[in-house]
Amino acid sequence: MGYSLTKFVLRKPVTAFLVMLSVVFFGVISILGFQYELMPSISMPMYAVVTIYPGAQPEDVDENITKKLEGRLYNLEGLKHLQGTSRENFSLLAVQYNYGQNMDKAYNDLKKAVDRVKTDFPENVEDPTIYELDINSMASMRVVVSNKATKDIYNYVTNTFVPEIEKVPEVSSIDTSGGQEKYIKISLKPEMMERYNLSMATLQQIVENADFSLPGGDVNVGDREVAITTTVKYDTIESLKSIPIITGNKRTLYLEDIADVYEAKRDVVQIGRYNGDDCMVVSISKTQSASTVTLSRQVKKVLQKLMDDDPNLEAVVVEDNADNVNNSIKNVFETMIIAIVLSMLIIWLFLGDIKASMIIGTSIPFSILTAFICMNLAGFTLNVVTLSALVLGVGMMVDNSVVVLEACFRASDEYKGEKEVSYFCLAALKASKTIGASVFGSTLTTVVVFGPLGFLQGMTGQFFKPLGFTIVFCMIASYVSAITVVPLAYVLLRPIEKEKSPAGPVVRSLQEIYRGTLPKLLKIRWIVVFISIGIIVGGFALVPTFERELVAATDNDMVE
Repeated sequence: MGYSLTKFVLRKPVTAFLVMLSVVFFGVISILGFQYELMPSISMPMYAVVTIYPGAQPEDVDENITKKLEGRLYNLEGLKHLQGTSRENFSLLAVQYNYGQNMDKAYNDLKKAVDRVKTDFPENVEDPTIYELDINSMASMRVVVSNKATKDIYNYVTNTFVPEIEKVPEVSSIDTSGGQEKYIKISLKPEMMERYNLSMATLQQIVENADFSLPGGDVNVGDREVAITTTVKYDTIESLKSIPIITGNKRTLYLEDIADVYEAKRDVVQIGRYNGDDCMVVSISKTQSASTVTLSRQVKKVLQKLMDDDPNLEAVVVEDNADNVNNSIKNVFETMIIAIVLSMLIIWLFLGDIKASMIIGTSIPFSILTAFICMNLAGFTLNVVTLSALVLGVGMMVDNSVVVLEACFRASDEYKGEKEVSYFCLAALKASKTIGASVFGSTLTTVVVFGPLGFLQGMTGQFFKPLGFTIVFCMIASYVSAITVVPLAYVLLRPIEKEKSPAGPVVRSLQEIYRGTLPKLLKIRWIVVFISIGIIVGGFALVPTFERELVAATDNDMVE
């Protein structure tokens, strides 16, 4: 197959160029369309069921909540592991499913099972809450918010700042910490309650039902008919004080007669300080399909707009995963460029022709772009794992191209009497025919080694699948590049191997040393074998000693 592809490329160079341009175009499109993440997307088939039992001891929680839930949930379809924990005031069940389970169906089945069990719970037990455990739901950004113009930073962030951030399409959820929430507190007067024979449940119902809206009919305004609704709301301290209360003897009181209504603050759970000022921390999580980099860019635009509109607002991004992603991707791309440059430099040192280095420098980007197209089609993101696989792939990509190029130089010795174009074409075809099977075999060997990583199951499989398949894509792309791009570039550029390359004297010196030493070693080959075995055995014997020293050093560090 390799020889046929080489022959086709040399006979149809225009077609080959068009195909290469298409690869470059779609490769660039793939790079621009990638999502940039720090790590691959990993999903955990697990739910957590949390049930609050106020004032209960662990024994009561276990008997009345945890065991009842476990008895019902053990029969769930696809269940792999169920672990219950009973603590003071609450019960926690970790429900783990087999990988590949339909989690939407699993959630529905779990919800139905929990709803059946909760009817047997004691009266003061709160309804169980089901949480999905998702490693990707962690906050992508954390923003410190302060405003010198307001004393109530909590309500400002909750009612003004957060709604603007929620408008960003990439935002999934927002959590806040710090600040102190204000609320309207109604403190009942026991003596007044007793005098008018009122209960707390009655007052609670009256306050809850105080707000109402009634249809007021329709009114014709010009040629339009407008519906009228009468609404009464009690949402301020003064309005709450005026809520009417009818006693048992038909006497009308107001809430302020039997209760104190005033503004209060909830207990402080978390305190936020930034540069000495009170602040709140806003944690922003992205949607599953969104990119961390895109989320960061859009949120920063909103933050800048809010600060432009309000000079007293200070919003500082203290944690941004996009920075880690960008730095990691930048470092990996720099490593790839360095690898390509070093590969070209080494080829020039040993072959002595800059054209040969250009051939290698052309084949590697072509292979990388081809790998990018395959990665995009496979649905991978650009992250540390996939880019690291590309860096590994660059080193292996060079091998195939170097072998084919060297074979072209060796085959050219047979056709020195031909015309210049025929000379290079025949050499390229001869090289492809001679070592095509070997290059294919070596590529296939690497594919067989890394390919199974893509078929691992579980969380390990989700992590290593992009690594394995990316290396496979790189190797397949390097093979195609070696038997197409390298021969075509060899014919077009027509490099000549120099007899005096920069590294030539060093190589010849090493060859002379090797040729002089090898016959002497062959005469005492059994001694060499025994020495080699002794070195290997000695190395294995030192492993336990090294391990003990390492453990001892680690223990000392932990003690300190």
